[in-house]
Amino acid sequence: MVEAAEKNPISYDAMAGFTWFRRGGDFVTAAQAMLRKDAQVNGNFFISLTLNELILQQKKIGVVPIDARQYMPLKSRQQVMAYERGAFETGTV
Repeated sequence: MVEAAEKNPISYDAMAGFTWFRRGGDFVTAAQAMLRKDAQVNGNFFISLTLNELILQQKKIGVVPIDARQYMPLKSRQQVMAYERGAFETGTV
């Protein structure tokens, strides 16, 4: 990975789901740098933009691709309820 972007597609890959940092301090340091630089998109700060700070620090960024069928959006109450009742596992959503 050489760059992360938010609300500006730069590849066919997307950052969706969970972001795991090996050390919480890495995230804090990256977030502080992002805030100092006022790195925002449309007035909002995003976790994805902390990745750019880690890249600048030459940290290793891993990407785990998933099959589209494994992606479970949780953007609405209905999607959360479907997830909770297992509808994604049965393919009824």
